[in-house]
Amino acid sequence: MRTQNVFILYSHPLFAKGIETLLRQDRRLRVVGMETDEKAGMERIAVLQPDVVIVDADARGFEPVATARRVFKESPESRIIELDIVSNGMRVYNNRSVPDDAVRDLIRAIKKRVAW
Repeated sequence: MRTQNVFILYSHPLFAKGIETLLRQDRRLRVVGMETDEKAGMERIAVLQPDVVIVDADARGFEPVATARRVFKESPESRIIELDIVSNGMRVYNNRSVPDDAVRDLIRAIKKRVAW
């Protein structure tokens, strides 16, 4: 399996850093960037074209569906993993919504290709 490039777009810097630390433990995952500001994040996503973008479901100023559309506009091949720390849930988007409610399985969702 090839290395998956991951970008973290998350409004809570401490939580984002924790996600980054967790992901860096797996040599098949490479965190290529992290932003807490959506506008700056979109600019970097457009340049980096990550395989996976992790986004915040409940951030002020982030609207999950609109954020997903912007990510797909900037990086059409990216998958999006939306984390919701309030409901302890996760959704995976691959140009279509594929719900997955198991936050404990974040790394598996990053590595897994959704079969259509």
